[in-house]
Amino acid sequence: MKIIVTGALGNISLPLTKNLVANGHDVIVVSRTPERKSEIENLGAKAAIGELDNADFLTETFSGADSVYLMIPPDYRAADMTAYISEAGKIYAEAVKKSGVKNLVVLSSMGAHLPLGNGPLSALTLVEKTYNDLQNVNITYLRPGGFYVNYLPSIGLIKAAGIIGDNTSPESRMLLTHPADIADVAADALQNPVAGTTYRFIISQETTNNEIASTIGNAIGKPELPWVQFPAADYKGALIQHGFSESAAQSFVEMGDAFREGRSWEEVDARPQEIVRGKRSFADFVKEVFVPAYNA
Repeated sequence: MKIIVTGALGNISLPLTKNLVANGHDVIVVSRTPERKSEIENLGAKAAIGELDNADFLTETFSGADSVYLMIPPDYRAADMTAYISEAGKIYAEAVKKSGVKNLVVLSSMGAHLPLGNGPLSALTLVEKTYNDLQNVNITYLRPGGFYVNYLPSIGLIKAAGIIGDNTSPESRMLLTHPADIADVAADALQNPVAGTTYRFIISQETTNNEIASTIGNAIGKPELPWVQFPAADYKGALIQHGFSESAAQSFVEMGDAFREGRSWEEVDARPQEIVRGKRSFADFVKEVFVPAYNA
């Protein structure tokens, strides 16, 4: 099969590319960075270098493909984060339509069922609606929980203040997903397209923020590491200080509110038959990835 992978060699796209190449497929990886070309080719894939806002480039790249994996790279500096995500989806959809691709696997998220009040995840609602308007295209939506790797940026806070947190509470329920578990599901869906529109909710671990803090704390020698809930204004200000645009920071505050209130998990709880359980634990991620990064 000829399979297109967007997302360059990111947390999901790298293991996905390795999986597909190992299974003998003709894999083309889309990247905006020319320097990535040799790295992609060293994996046994082909590189398509170009800008993701160029529908003509994407159309040419997608043409003749059996399946395409679509993900929208985050841009935390976007002046309007919702508009950025929505427009990126429209450009992808245009390229899919013009190229004649019939099978899509789309990275979405738990919480994308909420059209309002869930920050960047609500923007994915708009993207899904755009894709759903495509005619005669089979779509599998991947709806994982929060990525394990999202805790890596907390290393600075832990070292500076001896705490970890955001605007969710210590007791907040969290559904988490290892990017490699997403890649496994994506690989299966790309190689075995299903007619119509389907959803796969991917959960590697269900936990709480207190348990997350405990797992990280014990692994780095800080067993008393507390999870701290920050006031929304303080959390937003900290994100802006770290380079987020006003829009992106506000979006993340809204997303945290939806996590804390449990709204993000309502749909997955109502559709257990569509859940795929990942095989990689958060504790193993902390040991294998977080601790080395912390000690670097």
